[in-house]
Formats: sequence, structure tokens, C-alpha cells
Amino acid sequence: MFSFIMKAAILLILVGCISFCISSEPLNESEITFEREERSLADPAGRQKRQSGLSCPKRISHSPEYPRDCYDILQSCSGQSPPSGQYYIQPDGGNLIKVYCDMETDEGGWTVFQRRIDGTINFYRSWSYYQTGFGNLNTEFWLGNDNIHYLTSQGDYELRVELNNTLGNHYYAKYNKFRIGDSFSEYLLVLGAYSGTAGDSLAYHNTMRFSTYDNDNDVYSINCASHSSYGRGAWWYKSCLLSNLNGQYYDYSGAPSIYWSYLPGDNDQIPFAEMKLRNRSI
Repeated sequence: MFSFIMKAAILLILVGCISFCISSEPLNESEITFEREERSLADPAGRQKRQSGLSCPKRISHSPEYPRDCYDILQSCSGQSPPSGQYYIQPDGGNLIKVYCDMETDEGGWTVFQRRIDGTINFYRSWSYYQTGFGNLNTEFWLGNDNIHYLTSQGDYELRVELNNTLGNHYYAKYNKFRIGDSFSEYLLVLGAYSGTAGDSLAYHNTMRFSTYDNDNDVYSINCASHSSYGRGAWWYKSCLLSNLNGQYYDYSGAPSIYWSYLPGDNDQIPFAEMKLRNRSI
């Protein structure tokens, strides 16, 4: 009888895990403003439910809770590969947010925080927009500097940048350490060692603070974020740039746009860019 009960309990856990993993198909939503969900006073940790209310605990000794990032979700269903798509997460110290998880690239577990794909979303925005996030998780978006800060403050994180040129050739840049500071540091960028095929166009910006057209933190005599010669858009400018993935979208006119200096071929003709982070425990 005891053996039967144990087998039934294990089966229920597996079914819950499977249900959680297959319930995450991307949602069809319009413009997303990344509104923050209030925590219940009875639940100050805000972690009593997981995605869609289904149970797939990442720690057997703990009650079900929201994952901290996409790597947590990947780990929560051992032996399976959860699909890429939208999930709810709650970083330590942060609020409950919806994110897009890449569960396929480089062993999966990536939390995507930026994507450029078709120019439908305006990226020439103010400090407050970049602070909280904007866009559409199904197309183009910026997850928000506050959210990125909370995510990268949870442990050791790495960064991966995906880039396509107009010929459809794919390149990537990977950094074995990635963190941004809080709003008081003006989201200062911290990077580790580079590897990849796209060339290292971000190390130049290491230790720089984030700049927008209405908050100039670069070390140049002009505001790089508002100057048309540098593609505009918010970034960790220095004096001024070797990269800017938040610049104006490439429109075939030859005007300065999304830029990655050491990309093979045309370094300013980039129709696709994506930035994502992952816990280095993998």
C-alpha cells in the first residue's frame, strides 16, 4: 500500500511538471508596458504561485514559487526541454514580471531583455521608459533597466548577443560576466571576457553608465544618445561608441542605425539584434 502511494505521488509531480512545461506557448498580446503586479500582504515574498498556477517546484523541499529567471524554469523540469515563450518570473528583490525565455539557443535558459526585428517599436525614448521597459515581447522590446538590474544581481550572469546582417548571416557575442548597477549608479555596465563570432564591440563600453537623450552620462562633449551621427537611442555610451543596439532601426537609407563595430561585413546594417542573460550555473 505504501509503495502504491509513493508511486502515485511521484506520478502527480511528473504530471504537474509536464503541464507547466507545455503551458507556455507565446501569448498573443499587443503593446506591453511591463506593469508591475502588487504583492499580497499575506504573501510578502510574492512567490506562492508559479506560471499559470501550476506546480513544478524547482526545490523539492520548498513550496511552489515563481522562478527567478528563465534558467530556473529550465531547471524546474529536469529531463524535459520546456518550450521558448513567455513566462512569469520574479527576480530577488524585484516584482513579478512577464519575460520571453529562449530555451533553445546554447543549451537554453536565457532571459531575453532586448530584441530588434522589424522597426515597429520606437527605441528613441526617455530615461523613464528605459527604466521600466517598453515594447512587445513577441516582437521588439526593452525589458527595463530596473528589471535587468534585479536579474543580474541574483548571482553570476552571462550575456549573449545575437546579430543578423542583411545577407541573413548570423553572428553572436558572448560575455562570461554581465551585470548592471541600480538607478543610483545610473545602471553602470559590468562585463567579463568575450567569445564568439560577432567581434567584441561592447568591451569599449564596460564600466560606463547608461545614457538617454534626456539623461547624458557619457564622457563626450556632446550627448551621444541624441546625436543623429551615432544612430540615437539609449546605450552605455563612452566617447561615443563601438556599438549601439538601441539605435534607429535599419531602413536601407544609409542613415546611422543599429551598430556593432566589429561585425563582419556591414556593421551598421543589422536587421536583427537580440540580447539575453543567463545564470552561469549551467
